[in-house]
Amino acid sequence: MKKQQISLKNKALDFLSRRDYGYHELYVKLQKYCEDLEEIKQVLDDLKRKNFLSEKRYINSYLRSKQVKYGIRKIRYDLLQKNVDADVLEEVLASNQANEYEAAYTIWQRKFGVVATENKERLRQMRFLQSRGFSSDVITKIIKNKN
Repeated sequence: MKKQQISLKNKALDFLSRRDYGYHELYVKLQKYCEDLEEIKQVLDDLKRKNFLSEKRYINSYLRSKQVKYGIRKIRYDLLQKNVDADVLEEVLASNQANEYEAAYTIWQRKFGVVATENKERLRQMRFLQSRGFSSDVITKIIKNKN
């Protein structure tokens, strides 16, 4: 049994060596290799204590990778679907709110480039940014060209 725990720990470290994972995401991934759920929890808690597994680092990594394409609202929704710690998520997202306008503006610039003169086109641009998860304040600021 001790040998299986070591190999389970090695498997978890192997996954973590490639990218960061959230606690729940790695828990689900390790269930394919071990049926003893308590043993998986022990391994993950040990990795968390040793700071090999960090929710905050995982959220920051996910945020950096997705922020070039999506807004904070969509990223929050996606991460909550992955069962990350909600308190840690809100803490990380609060510190990254300032970057949302730049990300939205870059995405809008790449897709449209010019402010719409017709109401129909303006609404289309707003829907696009909204579908990407940007807040209405940011969308309004971009569409009305209030840099």
